[in-house]
Amino acid sequence: MLGILCALRGIHAVILEKRADAVTHSRSIGIHSPSLPIFEEAGIIEALIAAGNRIDRGSAYLENEYIGDMDFSKQSAPYPFIITCSQTTTEKMLEKRFSALAPGSLMRGYSAETLSVNDSGCHVFTHDNRTFSAPWLLACDGKNSRIREWCGIESRNHTYPDTYMMGDFHDGNGTRNTADVHLCRAGLVESFPHGNNMRRWVIHSGGRQGSPAPELIARTVHERTGRQPAPRTCTMTSLFQPSRNIASTFIQGRVLLAGDAAHEISPIGGQGMNLGWLDASALADALMTPDYNTLYRCAERRRILAIKAARQAERNMSLGRPFRSLTTRKLILMAMLSRPLTPYFISRFSMQYLNDFPKR
Repeated sequence: MLGILCALRGIHAVILEKRADAVTHSRSIGIHSPSLPIFEEAGIIEALIAAGNRIDRGSAYLENEYIGDMDFSKQSAPYPFIITCSQTTTEKMLEKRFSALAPGSLMRGYSAETLSVNDSGCHVFTHDNRTFSAPWLLACDGKNSRIREWCGIESRNHTYPDTYMMGDFHDGNGTRNTADVHLCRAGLVESFPHGNNMRRWVIHSGGRQGSPAPELIARTVHERTGRQPAPRTCTMTSLFQPSRNIASTFIQGRVLLAGDAAHEISPIGGQGMNLGWLDASALADALMTPDYNTLYRCAERRRILAIKAARQAERNMSLGRPFRSLTTRKLILMAMLSRPLTPYFISRFSMQYLNDFPKR
């Protein structure tokens, strides 16, 4: 995305991608309302909406008892809904668009081996002894960023005690425009329809380790919610343990951090990937006047937003942890769904609150 937005602004960017081939795992799927105008600017919003699944509301359940809805369409936003689309499909769209705008500027199979930064710019030396130089380096090399380490930027990792099972199953009788969240005594169960008539199930699984079988996910969903995904239709399973890791600064000299290299947060609530889209938009704008003070202010604002999003993700996890009292959880849900409070919580869950933070 960042390469596309730079190209549209007349900024030449070269992307070094370590992976020789695209990843086929569906991974993150939720693209929230604040991110969708960025896809519009990139020129692929129509393709994204066509390939994905539009979610207009979220339904809340206590175990299998329906409590109420949140209507995302009531947001005052250009795109008041969520699009769910496999990250693989989204990345293919982005790569196609970037290749059309900047042919030959995506370099697959290149990994940075060393880095030199001086007054003339940044110089990246790759595994095959090639050198790439630029006035600024934007490091998007993931949560275990080598570039962040080379720059001496500190980051403190906190791993949460929670683990989650996840799987994609054919959606036989679900409502395609609704995401379902079940708060259960044994732990959260949430599900999201996405492309190709599939549904993503995410289940709080305590401290379980090891990749879960489709049968285990289907059985757990049925035990907690009464719904029954068909194991034979499963296309992917995984188990993950969320972490929080926010760099102490997002800028060091001529190097800027973005995406998971800058901020890893819990994926519960879909905040992490969307922070990356917001990073791309903010950095592309800042690079139009690429002096250090402008880029420093941009980096500091992005870090504040990342901390806010991390706290919201932690609240999301807390709400979905195992509990004893159904009455207490029901009162919490009913308060969240009450007319005075619903707009506030819609803003929190849709990430719209990040758009309300001052630009400067």
